[in-house]
Amino acid sequence: MLSSFLRQRVRLPEPWTLPLTIARSLLFLGTGLTLTIGPSWAVFTPSNGNPDVLDCSGASALSVFCVADALPLDVSTRVAGILLLVFATGLIPWLTAVPAAWILLSVPLSGTLVDGGDQLAGILGLLLIPVSVTDWRWNPWRDEAPRTAESSAAVLAGTVSWWLARAQVVVVYLEACIGKIAVPEWAGGTALYAWERHPNFGAPSWAQPLVYSLTAQPLISALMTFAVMATEFTIAISPVLPRWFRTRVLYPCAAALHFGIILLMGVSSFSMVMFAALTLLVLPIDTDLRALRRALPRGGDAALANAQPANPVEEKSISHVS
Repeated sequence: MLSSFLRQRVRLPEPWTLPLTIARSLLFLGTGLTLTIGPSWAVFTPSNGNPDVLDCSGASALSVFCVADALPLDVSTRVAGILLLVFATGLIPWLTAVPAAWILLSVPLSGTLVDGGDQLAGILGLLLIPVSVTDWRWNPWRDEAPRTAESSAAVLAGTVSWWLARAQVVVVYLEACIGKIAVPEWAGGTALYAWERHPNFGAPSWAQPLVYSLTAQPLISALMTFAVMATEFTIAISPVLPRWFRTRVLYPCAAALHFGIILLMGVSSFSMVMFAALTLLVLPIDTDLRALRRALPRGGDAALANAQPANPVEEKSISHVS
């Protein structure tokens, strides 16, 4: 009986779905815009008294910017950014996965003015290589329903890659939430009051009257501050939450949080990376986004009801990988 059980082949959802394509494109788009639109000194700038703009010591020597040091830094930065924008189209993922990951990793490796979003983009780019090089679709945006398949080497490699990326995102959101507890402003509910008045990351001038008025109210400011922390914690534990809650409630709320960061704090490239991370973690691997799109004109209830696996009969057997 044991031998026959071991010989059984488990059917798993194929990881090459639309949520993966969206996450990859957002990941490439965020860093691509940073490298293309912004000046090179916004990422590569002297620090700690080092007269060299690039840090090419140790592992940093593997950076694409160090390998291409014969080119002016402005040129190599723009070329890398344009390549990422091309990769963000999502086409031919099996061909673009490795060069995209190399560029994403190169920014935190040799840059001196990088943030957590740049670091997360590099890590996710690396972790998503197996699930991307096994994605043999030329156009991942095609209207195809998610499928299940027997556990071939490609499916297993892609699923493990997807899970590792999700585990990394869990750590990021847990750290973001738990780390705030030790900060007096967050623990006291006044963090948003201070951040929205920050000279560099505060609310834009057009939103200041409304934002300042809301955050000046202690109760509203505290509720908004604690809501951010609660949302981050809920995102971190989303793999164990019901799929209906993740697709109908959590994903829209978390997306609104990151959109608010773009709108009110202006850190667009960071938020795009977090949108990608959010999509990887919160949406189940076999979410059929086509059903949501088709049902939207007919009303929200129908749309949400259709956000189910492509094969409901097998939902129970594959729920452990959602």
